[in-house]
Amino acid sequence: MIKFSLFILVFFLILSIEAQTPIKERVLFENYTQLIQYFPDLHSGGQYFPSNRGVEGHPFFQSKSLEKNVLLIGDIAFEEVPIQYDIFDDVLISVTPAKGQKTILNHEKIDEFELEDLRFIRIKDDLNFFFHKNGFYRVVHEGEISLYCKHRKEISKNTTNMKKARMYDQKERYLILLDGNFHYVRRKKEVFELMGLKKKDIKPQLKRDRIRFKKDKEAYLKILVEIANSKS
Repeated sequence: MIKFSLFILVFFLILSIEAQTPIKERVLFENYTQLIQYFPDLHSGGQYFPSNRGVEGHPFFQSKSLEKNVLLIGDIAFEEVPIQYDIFDDVLISVTPAKGQKTILNHEKIDEFELEDLRFIRIKDDLNFFFHKNGFYRVVHEGEISLYCKHRKEISKNTTNMKKARMYDQKERYLILLDGNFHYVRRKKEVFELMGLKKKDIKPQLKRDRIRFKKDKEAYLKILVEIANSKS
């Protein structure tokens, strides 16, 4: 009990000076390993195994390797944390400090994480969307009106060859946060109506940048959100 109280005292002492002095990445990583020793509920308790075997490709976001990145729990950012994001099952993976086994992190404890300089947040609202799952979304743009992207993978059949094969097929779905409510993007027309925009006001910029909704949905939506924010 004394050891645990001492750890808590030291941990919060570190937090109190964090805003005043930069903390080395190595120290942050050591604090992370200490934290999960005292708070094992950061891990779901389950060892990670991919859901599917014999599928071409991999279920992860971009890289199929564990990479050291940033993990945010509450207001505390831990750097140099080995993480990997399985977008098929929508789970974040790390390794146990002692045995180095891949383990699934408890999504309810995670607020944000970074992968390859891209920021992901966990939306805690219970959204009526089948692929919402654990609620991890990439931040595209944040402001009074915000834009997020849900990355996922589905399994499809490759019928181009004589031999039929199953393969991972990556999909993206976009989500707009406006006035505290989340709206999934389905049709272009709905986005204009949602944000009170007129196509004739946006058309010159879209034409100049040669951006079309079907070819580059993210760039198209980002322009709409940025313009709507500038008018709010």
